[in-house]
Amino acid sequence: MKKLFLGICLLTIGGLSFAQNNTDFSTDTLPYFKKTGADVKQATLEQSNLRASNIFVELGGSSMIFSINGDMRFEKKLNGLGARIGIGYVSSEGESVLTVPVLMNYLLGKNGKYFEIGAGAVFSNTGLFGTDNSIYGTLNFGYRRQPLYGGFLFRTGLAPVFDSKNFMPLPYLSFGYAF
Repeated sequence: MKKLFLGICLLTIGGLSFAQNNTDFSTDTLPYFKKTGADVKQATLEQSNLRASNIFVELGGSSMIFSINGDMRFEKKLNGLGARIGIGYVSSEGESVLTVPVLMNYLLGKNGKYFEIGAGAVFSNTGLFGTDNSIYGTLNFGYRRQPLYGGFLFRTGLAPVFDSKNFMPLPYLSFGYAF
């Protein structure tokens, strides 16, 4: 179980790291962005193969306790449609819980301040509602502060987790790094 957890973490972090690429502008290009007020980060994304991505730790929320997550936009822009995958693991007194949240999400907003909505599923080896090896539905509603040029990321909101008979609204708080 620990090897699986470590392997998934390394793949998630490695995949996000591989997606990074530094695109430099010539000295002629930067004054244009300063004069016009155009967003250099957005131009970087549009002119490269980069997609806005980040990695964060989430407390509560879709994984129910604690998780490490990677998130990436599908298009070369800072907002819009994207996806996230994470892994959570907690062990106490011989009992362990593994969760794997997978969600599609959409960021509404601009200038690093976004309303985030999403939907997806969470696999759990120890059932939240009394069954083992379960898959739950999850939603996501919250605020995301993601800097335009990379840096500290902050998220907070509500992530209901549910199955066909149960519904549990779980608050979340996340901290991480945006690329």
